[in-house]
Amino acid sequence: MNVRAILNDYPLALDALRARHDELVRTLAVLHGMRDTFSVYGMGASHITDRLEKLVATYDEQLSELDSRIQDMADARERCLSAIKRLPADQQTYLVRVHLLGQSQYEAARALGISRATFANKYHRALQLLEDFHENL
Repeated sequence: MNVRAILNDYPLALDALRARHDELVRTLAVLHGMRDTFSVYGMGASHITDRLEKLVATYDEQLSELDSRIQDMADARERCLSAIKRLPADQQTYLVRVHLLGQSQYEAARALGISRATFANKYHRALQLLEDFHENL
C-alpha cells in the first residue's frame, strides 16, 4: 500500500470496515439466537440447523478476515505516521495540514503565508521523502 493511499483513504476505509464489522457482529448474534432457539425447542428439521451452522461459520470467517484487514490498515497507518515523525519539522507541517487536518493545499499555503505553488512544491518533496522513509521501515 502506498503512502498516499494510506494517508488519503485510511479514515474512510477504516470507517467502512468497522461498519461492516459491526454489521457482521449483529448478524452473528441473530444467527446464534436462531440456532439456539431451534436447538433448544427441537424446532424444524436438521437441515435448518445445519444451514444456520454454515451461516454462522461463514460469518465467523468473514469477521476474522475483517479483523485482520483492520489490523493491517492500522499497522500501515502507524508505520506511515512513524515515517512522518522522522521528517524535518517543516516537511511534517505540509503533510499534516493536508492529510491529517484535511486542509486543501490552498488553505494550508494561506495559513503558512506562502503561495500555493510554493506549498505544492514543498508538499510534494515532503511526500517523496515520506515514501522513501516508508519503504525502508
